[in-house]
Amino acid sequence: MTARTTRTLDLQNSVGVLLNFLSTRLTASGSATYRSRFGLGILEFRLLVMLAAEPDIPPSRICEVMGLDGGAVSRALRGMEARGLVASRPDRRNPAYKLWSLTAEGARLQDAAVPISMERDAILLAGFSDEERTMLIAMLRRMLAQVDGLRDLIDQP
Repeated sequence: MTARTTRTLDLQNSVGVLLNFLSTRLTASGSATYRSRFGLGILEFRLLVMLAAEPDIPPSRICEVMGLDGGAVSRALRGMEARGLVASRPDRRNPAYKLWSLTAEGARLQDAAVPISMERDAILLAGFSDEERTMLIAMLRRMLAQVDGLRDLIDQP
């Protein structure tokens, strides 16, 4: 017996659904690519990119920018530190907290992996005009700015 629903999402036209599908597939293919070429998981690659853009940052800043769980970031950073890709130092303002940066090996690996990321972007955007690409980036930034408003739904009945 199959139960019938009274509401359903249009899988072809729901922004949330389409972004979720895209994100899931991008993450899976990125993880496979970076793991096979560089021995990096997708989170490790993202952390390398983040630390290249903002050296000497605390994990809280990484979580804020990337929307990641603090525990996952801390575990990944410790693993990357054990591999010699990142290094930490105490924060002068609060020595109980660490600031993280790339090591020379981490910087080398990040520099080798970024062109693959750029190639992936080029494949995704093939057939888009420069104007469409600019518009898409602007729209995605606007959506990112609005995403915190989704938290208001958490406590609603």
